[in-house]
Amino acid sequence: MMSSEREPDRAQAVAVDFQPVKFTSSWREEALARICELRALTGSLRFREGLDAEAAKLLTDAETELAHAHQAAQRRRIGGALTGAAVQRVHAHLDAAEVLVLRAAPLGYVRGQTAALVVYIRRHLLPSDPRCQSAEKVLEAEGIGVRATDVPAGGDATPRTAVGTRRGRGSAAAAPAGARQMSPVDRERLVAAVQGSMAEARNEQMRVRSFRNLLLIFAGVLLVLATGVCVIGVAAPEKLPVCFHPVQVAQSQAQTRRIVCPTRESALPAQADVDDVVADTVDPWDVPLIEFLGLLAAAVATATALRKVRGTSTPYSLPAALALLKLPLGALTALLGLILMRGNFVPGLSALDSSAQIIGWAVVFGYAQQAFTQVVDRKAQDLLEDVGGAEQREKPAAAAPQRQ
Repeated sequence: MMSSEREPDRAQAVAVDFQPVKFTSSWREEALARICELRALTGSLRFREGLDAEAAKLLTDAETELAHAHQAAQRRRIGGALTGAAVQRVHAHLDAAEVLVLRAAPLGYVRGQTAALVVYIRRHLLPSDPRCQSAEKVLEAEGIGVRATDVPAGGDATPRTAVGTRRGRGSAAAAPAGARQMSPVDRERLVAAVQGSMAEARNEQMRVRSFRNLLLIFAGVLLVLATGVCVIGVAAPEKLPVCFHPVQVAQSQAQTRRIVCPTRESALPAQADVDDVVADTVDPWDVPLIEFLGLLAAAVATATALRKVRGTSTPYSLPAALALLKLPLGALTALLGLILMRGNFVPGLSALDSSAQIIGWAVVFGYAQQAFTQVVDRKAQDLLEDVGGAEQREKPAAAAPQRQ
């Protein structure tokens, strides 16, 4: 009688009102999929026999958290892309819902997911962390073996608990005969470790986001500076000349002086004033041309450097932020490098002989910005490796005493 009354409710839950909603972020689609899965799990747990009032209350609270997560995932704000408030809110509510489900689920269900939970904990908590060690002890008590090689090197930073499909449902093997049953204390230890790993996973995303925002801020500042210098070069080219006056010795031993600019050249008479001839030779397109060539060289350098940066499953793209930083920096280094050469800062390169040489050195200086951004590239790579790589973070510290 009970099962016949529940069948209509199940059939009604299958009906979904699909509405055309445009999402441009993959993390939103993933969050909505996880919400649907968690709602299905909470609904199935309500149908189990012997559901007490405390477990029912936990499942109700989990459904409330899922409602908050669903609302946050559907709201799109421009400022949320920089602050990360939407991502953090959705993940925080999903993590809370998953923890509540673990507390409300029967011990047999949690015991079956122990191996998958420990794999997730290993990815985000250091092996020396007491919470990780406590989870390992629970796993050993259950008689289930999980190899360290099963842990991904740098997996998805999005939290996954026992209900997540990417955890590998059914990955926990059956315990051998004689293994004791999981106690409520073991469940609390395991849930506490999962909570800590979820918090660390969110912190990993926060570190990536803050570094991404810092790169975007500096890229914006450099873009404004490069644009301002370009405007000055167009409006008053004589104020910012990128010209040289080499002295050439002909076969007749007569010295010939010229003014060489990126786009034009002119002779420099013996009695003429250098500044006047430079003002007549410069062109409004000189500075924009130099910055454009520096930007092109920086783009080539960026494409070459990105081959060493691995992708990330976080909602924040560090490689794109690095590329945006290097482009205006290349334009500025090309111009500043030629200005330093014009001021005899580089011995032996104070007088370029032709416009082609000026253009060539602009490309060289634009590509040379890679030397200034190598430290930034290494920092970005370290942050990406830290996402889901708790064991890799502890290896250098453990190996240091052995080398001494």
